[in-house]
Amino acid sequence: MAGLKKSKDSPRTWEDYQTKSGVQEVWLVTPYPSAVEVFFLDGDSYRLKRTYAKEDTLLSPCFPDLEIELARVFDFPVDPDERVQLVKEGRPPAYARADT
Repeated sequence: MAGLKKSKDSPRTWEDYQTKSGVQEVWLVTPYPSAVEVFFLDGDSYRLKRTYAKEDTLLSPCFPDLEIELARVFDFPVDPDERVQLVKEGRPPAYARADT
């Protein structure tokens, strides 16, 4: 996931999480359109375990008793002028294949 760079808003990189900290699970949360991507450490890189939508209940591979109803998390108003009309991104080559 080479696309994540250090900045004042995001002071860590993926490498910081995996090699320095050994973080086993990372969540990327997008408020709108509502989604949570759950990645897990597989050897020396992160792999996408699952992408959850607003209607889903998030289940954590690292915390099997944790269940989060995302409709409650993403229960906030979005003004019509703030809505994203189109998200068009290619998948970075550094992404490993997702587990299904």
